[in-house]
Amino acid sequence: MDLNEDAYELQCLDWLQGIGWTWVKGPEIAHDGFMPERSSHKDVLLVERVEDALSRINPGTPKDAIRKFRQALESPGETDVLKANQQVHRWMTEGFPVTVREDSGEETTKLLWLFDFDNIENNDWLAVNQFSVAVNSDAGTRRPDIVLFLNGIPISVLELKSPVDEDADIWNAYDQLQTYKDQISKLFYYNSVLVIADGADARMGSLTADKERFLKWRSIDGEERDPHGAFGHTQTLIEGLFSKRHVLDIIQHFTIFASGFKTIKMLPAYHQFYAVEKAYARSLTASADDGDGRGGLMWHTQGSGKSMEMACLAGMLATSKELKNPTVVVVTDRKNLDTQLFDTFVDAKALMRQTPEMADSRGDLREKIGTRPGGGIIFTTIQKFALEDDETKFPALTD
Repeated sequence: MDLNEDAYELQCLDWLQGIGWTWVKGPEIAHDGFMPERSSHKDVLLVERVEDALSRINPGTPKDAIRKFRQALESPGETDVLKANQQVHRWMTEGFPVTVREDSGEETTKLLWLFDFDNIENNDWLAVNQFSVAVNSDAGTRRPDIVLFLNGIPISVLELKSPVDEDADIWNAYDQLQTYKDQISKLFYYNSVLVIADGADARMGSLTADKERFLKWRSIDGEERDPHGAFGHTQTLIEGLFSKRHVLDIIQHFTIFASGFKTIKMLPAYHQFYAVEKAYARSLTASADDGDGRGGLMWHTQGSGKSMEMACLAGMLATSKELKNPTVVVVTDRKNLDTQLFDTFVDAKALMRQTPEMADSRGDLREKIGTRPGGGIIFTTIQKFALEDDETKFPALTD
């Protein structure tokens, strides 16, 4: 790719426009631009777009409630970037509770939604290049190459390096993002995914990802690998990762904050994302009135990320409007695997809107499955499906 950095940036913006994003130049919407959308370089939210989207997605909501949510987004109560990011992500996926007064005078609690996950085009998709942001501690500014805004919220930062500059490569872009996180940290309170690219290579990662966890995104549709060829990784990443449906799905169904020695933010690799999307689609057809009831098989090599995949899939199943509160049973053949997978699911409980349960005996398994009308995520080893001493046939636990 024989492009300098400016031309490379414009090419990326062209690809984004090709999949439905609108492009504006950062200086044009700055406080001193000719169509300002910010009061200063300190603003990282596009406030008018945020409030317009909240009013559109939550019709009939009083303006003071809209304003309250917007103010909470501006100051989420945390100054640590990761903690603020986790709080904002909860509001993105679980809604923001506000108290509103009905016409009858009665006060009720209502959830406000920042994104419309069902109607893609009811959202505002904006790409901004050269978006200057004031440095935390002094009067200077920093200017990421491309920032993507969803309903006025900066959900992604793309840092690019010239394909023809031998002294700067993709890892210089990675280092630049680490500097930005320190110097213009508020921009990252809302971040869904980070991208680094240098023409020959393009990778995506989470807010906490180290170099090893910045990965290529090698398919647009989950069918064809590297559709734009070995040197078209940037275009493939942009068209695959930033497809509007995929952006919303990653925020809603594929983002996990895993706790341990320290909290890390986990995003799917491209093979995990497309595998779960296909498995979920298959579950819908299999469980339809004319379906065959058979979901299918997903084969993995060791270390390919099956635990995260299963957690994301369970979340999609458990919250599916079409499946209407299914019971999900996770069966393993070893106690240590049962515990390991259970811990991953507990980290991902926000995706499932519930805490998974572990059956601790044969009787407990039968009770958990057999006495509930539906719903729940139940872990068990396969050995717990064994017969009791007085049985010759295992009973049906649920219809």
